[in-house]
Parts: sequence; C-alpha cells; structure tokens
Amino acid sequence: DTTLDRPFVERNGRIPVHQEKIIEEEINKNLGLGIIRPSRSPWCSRIVLAPKPDGSWRMCVDFRSLNKITVKDRYTSQRIDEIYDELAGARMFSVLDATSGYYQIAMEERDKEKTAFSYKGKLYEFNRMPFGLCNASATFQRVMDTVFRDENRKFVIPYQDDVIVYSKNHEDHEKHLRIALGKLRAAGICLNLKKCKFFRDEVKILGNIITGGEIKIDPEKTEQIRAYPTPTDIAELRSFLGMVNYCREFITGFADLTKPLYELLAGEKKKSTRKIVLDEKQREAFNTIKDRLCRESARAQPDIDKDFILTTDASDYGIGAVLTQKDRNNKERMVSAFSKKLDKCQRNYSVTDKELLALVKGVERYRHYLLGRPFILKTDHQALTYLWDKKNTTGRLLRWALKLAEYDFKIEYIKGETNIADGFSRIKGDNNVCELREEITEEDRKEILEKYHEYSGHGSVNTMKFMISQRYEWKGMFRDIELFCEACKICIRDGEQRVNSKNRVICAEYPNHLWEVDLMGKTTDDEGPKLIFVAIDHFTKWVETKVIERKTAGEISKAVEELIIRKHGIPTKILSDNGLEFDNKQIRCIGEKYNFEWVFGSPYHHQTTGAVERVIQTIRSRLRRMSDFGRERWIPLVEKATMAYNLSFNRAIGTSPYIFKNGAQMEFQIDKKYGRKAKTYSKQDLIDKRNECFGKYNKDISKGNRLIKRDLKIGDRVLIFRDAVGDKMAEKWWPGYVITDLIGEDAYMVRQINGNLLIRVNKRHIKRDTSFSE
Repeated sequence: DTTLDRPFVERNGRIPVHQEKIIEEEINKNLGLGIIRPSRSPWCSRIVLAPKPDGSWRMCVDFRSLNKITVKDRYTSQRIDEIYDELAGARMFSVLDATSGYYQIAMEERDKEKTAFSYKGKLYEFNRMPFGLCNASATFQRVMDTVFRDENRKFVIPYQDDVIVYSKNHEDHEKHLRIALGKLRAAGICLNLKKCKFFRDEVKILGNIITGGEIKIDPEKTEQIRAYPTPTDIAELRSFLGMVNYCREFITGFADLTKPLYELLAGEKKKSTRKIVLDEKQREAFNTIKDRLCRESARAQPDIDKDFILTTDASDYGIGAVLTQKDRNNKERMVSAFSKKLDKCQRNYSVTDKELLALVKGVERYRHYLLGRPFILKTDHQALTYLWDKKNTTGRLLRWALKLAEYDFKIEYIKGETNIADGFSRIKGDNNVCELREEITEEDRKEILEKYHEYSGHGSVNTMKFMISQRYEWKGMFRDIELFCEACKICIRDGEQRVNSKNRVICAEYPNHLWEVDLMGKTTDDEGPKLIFVAIDHFTKWVETKVIERKTAGEISKAVEELIIRKHGIPTKILSDNGLEFDNKQIRCIGEKYNFEWVFGSPYHHQTTGAVERVIQTIRSRLRRMSDFGRERWIPLVEKATMAYNLSFNRAIGTSPYIFKNGAQMEFQIDKKYGRKAKTYSKQDLIDKRNECFGKYNKDISKGNRLIKRDLKIGDRVLIFRDAVGDKMAEKWWPGYVITDLIGEDAYMVRQINGNLLIRVNKRHIKRDTSFSE
C-alpha cells in the first residue's frame, strides 16, 4: 500500500552502450520466466546497474521514490545472536538456499503497476516480487515463517532465503531434513542446489562458522583483517573499525583496545577523508586488534542447561564483563565478552561505584541469559561482597540495588590477578594514577577569592564555598572564604531583610514544566528608566532575563519567545501575577499559539509568585553591588548578574542551576591559569540529589527554619536598613552606627558614630558591621 495514489514517472539517464546488452538480456530472460510483463501503468521508476562481486553487472530498478510513499511493513527477522543461541547443542547442519527467493513470491495484481519501469520506449511491470522494494524482506520472511510455523526454532530456522536445519545427530538430521524439504515442496519454493549444503558438522551461517558448540569468525574475514593496511585517512580508519566491530564479542577489552583509534574520529564528519598518521600508541592498538582477532577467533555457544558465570571488573577509564560456562573438563569457556569506556561523570565515581557499575552493565547486557535463574558473580572488589547488607542506601547505589534485586546471584571474591575481566577494563598505565596539583600559595588564594567573588557577582559565603570547591582545595579554605566575604565593604552595605517564610515551594515534575515570570520594576540608567523581564524554571532553577523598554504585552510576548521557547522549547505552563501586562488577550494568544497554559496568581498575594520575586531581589542585589550602587551603568551588567545567579548554589536543588543543566561548573580564565578542572556529574545523580534536597528544603520552610537570629550587644558597630528607599540601585544598609542600649527583646537604641543622633531600631532593621575589626 502507498500513502499517495498519485503516480510518478522517472526517466532513465543515458546508459553506456556496452551495458545495453546486459539490460536487454535481463529483460528478455525475465519475460521468458514470467517475472515481468509488458505494462500500461501510469507509474514508472528508472533502471540502474549494480556491480556484482565477480565484476559483472546486475540490472536493478531504483524504487527509492516508491519506497518513500510505501506504508512500511514492520515484520522482522530473528536477531542473529538469538539464532546462534538456538543452534547451541546441535552437531549436524544443513543450509538450504532458495533460488532468487523474492521472485518466488507473486505480486498482488493491484500493486503490479506500481513496479513499472521503462527501457527504450517500452514499459514493463513485475509479476513477481522484485528486489529493492522496502517491504520485500519483511514479506519474504513472513512467508518462510508461515511455511515452517510448526518447525521454527525446533530444528528449522528460516532467515530470508536461507533455511537452516540443525540436529544433535545424523539420524535425527535425516528426519528433520526430509520434513524441511517436504514443507518447501508443498509451498512451491525452489532451491539452488549449487548453494545448498547438506550434512555438515561445520557450516558458515550468517557470517560466522558454527561447529561443535563453538562460534568462530569466518577465516576469510580474519584474513581480510590481517591483510588490512595501516589507515592513512579517516575513511580507511572508519572502514577498519566497522570491520572489526562486527567481531567485538569474540575479544575481551574491545572498547579499551579501540579507544586510541576512536579518538582520531572525534569531531570528524562521516564522509571525511582527512589524511592521518598513526602515532606509536595508535599503531600499537591497530596491530594488537589485528593480532587478537586472528588468535582469539572462537567462543563457546551458550548451554541453557548449565550455570552461567559473570565476571566483572572496572578501572579508572573502563568497565568490562565476561560471560562464561564450564565445559566437560570443568574449564571456563567464554560465551561472550563486553566492555565499555567510562564517560566523564562516571570517571569521577568511587572505586566501589565503578565496580558496581560494571556489575549492573554486565547483568543488563546478558539479561536474556541471567534473568530468572541463579548464576555466579565473580569480582575482585571485596566491598561488593557485603554491599547488599548496607543499610540506608540512597541515590545511585539504591537505584542500582533495585535494578539488581530481580536477579538471583551469588557473589564470589577472586584475586585481581585471576580475574579474566581485569585485562579489558584497564587501559595501559592507568593503575594507581592520581592527579598532582601545585600548592595554592597565600597570594594565589587571594587572587582566587577576588576573582570568584567577581564571577559570583559578590555572591554569599555559601555561593563562594560552593563555586570554589568545585576546583580548588586548601587547608582552612572555607574559613578564608568567610573572612573574605565578611570584609567586603560592598556586600555588607547591601542585602535584603530576611524574615520567616512559610510558603512551600511549587513542585515541577521535569525541566521546562513550569516557568514563573515577572518584571523587575523600573530602574533608572543613563538611557532612562528600564525594566527587566525575569523568568525561572521551577525544576532546574535556571533563570533568564532581558532588559525591556516598556511594560506591554508585546514586549513580554517577545521576551517569552526569545528566552523560553527558542532556548528551552515550549513549556507546559507559565505562571505570573495577574497584572494587566500579563492578564490580557495578547498573552493568552501566545499560549494558544504554542499550546501551553498561562496561569495567574491570586490578586494582592505576591507569595504565589514567590520564586521569581526572590530571584528579582537577588539579581537587584547583584546589580547594586556590581555597579557600586548605581555609580556605574547597570544595563551591561544584567547578563553577568543573571549568570552569577545561575552559577550560585541553590539549596532547593542541592547544586547550582548551571551544574544541574550542564553537568559541570563553568570554566573561568583563572582556572586555566592554575590548570584546574571542575568536577563532573551524571544527569541521574543530579536529579536524585535535587529530589532529596527539594523535599528537605520544603520541610525546613514549613518548620520556620529560616528565622534569622542575631546576637548583638551594647557597643557593637551596626548597619541600619534603609526603609522605603526610592532609588532601588542604592545601598540598602547605612553604615556608621553603634548600639547604645537594648530595648526589650525586639529593639535597639543606636547612635551615629560621628554624631549624637539617637535612633530606636527594630531588630529586623539592624545587622552587625562585619567590615569593622577591633
């Protein structure tokens, strides 16, 4: 069936004169056999010639245009590895080849016209199913499965135009072969006797050799690998890796062996032909792969009646697993090998986590063998032998433990030198490697603190601790950070009044699920009054901002499209207050246009949009500090202030929005100077951490744990909060006061240091002047 009934016509290109005879002979032959017939179809595909392995040519019809509009048949053949498993235990084989298999299937009359092609002014169409149709393979496989529906996977496996008959002995095989031939005769399927193989104890099936309970790489293939010349360009290297990749289950440590060669392909386009010269390490890898594949070219077939043994191991850069079974002599024989290099995040795992990752990936790889039956797990890491008794497991370990809970296995500890998986989880020279770092001097520490305080937009102590600890470590570092921040004269003259809040945080279920937006009120700059559109993703806590001219629906619509939809995709919901700039027809139209919901908070209740309100306070504070309280232009600093927020630790997600979004902290110029790399995190670990911290954060808020306690006494130097300040870019706290008296539990009497004016101040409007040292 086709999705379009409108016929198309494709004309042939000029055909070389010496190839015309080939086409004419093929057409006449197929006419005589009844494979094609003259046609009056409105459809027409073009002819192409394809080379055969022996150098001759085959006439084909280019059905690509027809295939594009054909409804696809998703019927599939059996997996090749499943076929090999089915053949385990068989000792006698026959392979039957159907002559021009597809031509033995008749086309439906209504579809014949769609297969039409022309040659020298004459039109032909197929009576029998031609090669090149996208559904030909599925159709033929369905027919063969139907013919052998009672025998399939008992002693017959049909795979396209090959029929594999297998038995445990000669006597059974004769019976099985007679049944298979009878089925084919009844179905009217003819065989190519020259290509059929009968009563073989060793036979080539689907590219490999099957014999006596073993699977071997085809000697022709190993000879091609052995004779392959050293690659001189990217195309040759890709060709070699594609050839050996087919044999990866025959060789332990394939991922590590090929790693130096795959590094050459990084960043290269698929069709690149860039010239390359292999260095010593890459040449060694190339030659080792060839040698290993030619020597270790056999593996045992799995026996489902025997116990499986899974041996796993991990190194700093890779993990590996080997599935084995014991033979008659009680010797372990390899059934399959698996290896995988670790990504950046996984390389930061602890030794135990890497070993457990190897176990999890190994079990997942061989799930079809191991699930529902007991097996033995061998490891050279003793911690895994008692890990299952560990209580209060959380995060990644808990997730992995739940995955393994459905399997029935017994862990056996083996020494490292006897671990067959050890060799291929390791990369040469990676044993016991640690990173050496230069000591951070007193002068270096001061520069690092100053730069990171600048990067964080005069961030808090917690933000500074979080950002610096991603790359640096020295004795007393956290105390140095605390003293540095307390001494910053800009920071102590700024800050919001911190009061108790019992509003629970809104829960988003995934990134881009819920954005909260608002406007940061008019602030004067050299260019005149400006507003800032602010948006926060409730799941990741990522913030976007944009300076806008006017408080209109048009400006807000543009900001939503630019900051949210184009950068992050279409959200599920956007939340705002019910101001007229949000609650209007144009805003509702943008929601309808992109098919998301715009919801509004309760009137006169700013806590509904509390998250974005808090972001606005923080960004305004950063702008005040970065612009030296409005002495410098603040508009160019909006982007920096926003990034400073995204780089800062957020208690609700347990990390910074930047790390949560990108998996690692941003690299700064000073980090390159000291050669420091940031820690990296996996996405799942970050989500686990976020969920854990989010629940605790909400719980703390509900209990009122954010109350600020201050212990001030007479004689302390303090700052006074400027209430109802008109200029929002000016400092929030006035310095230069000293406490002269305590009034009850809620107030202080203060006096200007350089004057006699006494003022009564509530405890919410006063804080210690940490810039003053006695």
